[in-house]
Amino acid sequence: MEPLSIILMIIYIIVGVSGVTLIKLGSLPAATTIFTVPLVNYAVSWQTIFGIACYGLSFILYIILIAKLDLSFLTPVVTAFNYLLIMAIAFIVFGEQFTPIKIIGCSLIIIGVLMVVINKPA
Repeated sequence: MEPLSIILMIIYIIVGVSGVTLIKLGSLPAATTIFTVPLVNYAVSWQTIFGIACYGLSFILYIILIAKLDLSFLTPVVTAFNYLLIMAIAFIVFGEQFTPIKIIGCSLIIIGVLMVVINKPA
């Protein structure tokens, strides 16, 4: 795999996780509301706007990545890293709980990603 693909994968993961985190931060009561979406009564803040922008950028990066890499390699790897980082942020930033089942699930994700990476043809 070429270095540019690895760099794009890392940027994709960081930008995607940042987007989800910002959207969550923007939905908290402490966030300053810019406007409200009437049909669903959702208060939109600056964090929400930046989160959506990050999420959009991650989508563009994903399109570039699926053109460069095997989908059967890319999707499990980036999805696993996204999931693990989001769980860590949920614990650290939002105070969500880590249960034994979540820890077992994270361990299985790591094992699965290692299996995908080890079996990837050169």
